[in-house]
Amino acid sequence: MGPSRFIRQKELTVWLSVPSTIACMRSLKMLTPAAFPLLRYSGFCGEPLPIASAEAWQSAAANSVIANVYGPTEATVACLAQICRVPPVVTKERGIVAIGQPFSGMQAAIVSSSNSFLPQGETGELAISGPQVAKGYLNDPTKTAARFPVINGDVWTDWQLGAPQLPAQWRDDTLAHLLLVPNPLHHPHGDFGLHESQVVAEAGERYTYSGIAFLDPQLFAGCKDGPFKLAPLLFAAAHAGEISGELYRGRWSDIGTPERLMQLEQQLRNDSSGSAR
Repeated sequence: MGPSRFIRQKELTVWLSVPSTIACMRSLKMLTPAAFPLLRYSGFCGEPLPIASAEAWQSAAANSVIANVYGPTEATVACLAQICRVPPVVTKERGIVAIGQPFSGMQAAIVSSSNSFLPQGETGELAISGPQVAKGYLNDPTKTAARFPVINGDVWTDWQLGAPQLPAQWRDDTLAHLLLVPNPLHHPHGDFGLHESQVVAEAGERYTYSGIAFLDPQLFAGCKDGPFKLAPLLFAAAHAGEISGELYRGRWSDIGTPERLMQLEQQLRNDSSGSAR
């Protein structure tokens, strides 16, 4: 049974498929005007949705809301959506419906190679966060550690994230790789020592954990679902010699309080004013 006949015979009100289904149905002349009057919601995902395809489907399902749904490989299939309107919101110079806005509870932004947020209209890389982002790749802890770096939401840095790759210090028995920074004024005693590329829990000179790390899922073996503290796991692994690390002396700020966030914003404004002169 073809999709057109199936939709009418089953009196469907909701439809979800890949956009190429529309192209196939158009080629078979199945998308006649008002062909699917009962459809109320039509979602398309898994491929780019061409404007011509969206318009053809809207003609056949005039009573239906049409949504272009998007989700990257490392997240659920549906993380963002764009409702098709007139005129449609399009991806510039590609003739396809835009991927839209993130779902409730999700966040999306365009970032530069240095992981800085870019203004509207700038070209960069899509960054997504929220509960629909995967925990990693199935049965592939090495790739998971490389592609899913953990970054605190309350730090600012010019550390270059780019395309995540496992650090050179990573060994087969490594459970975490930490980016350490010189101690800020509000945390003068630091967290960990660093002996060459090995993070140690006890050392003479200590540095602050920046909130940026590559973590192997095995670090969380035995942890129960729900919130838990990361620090005890890191200290235990450091005692066992299972954490590597590096010291970063670039720009980094802990903006975990409104006061420190305001200080950073003022500093960045001052830097911008100085550059403009």
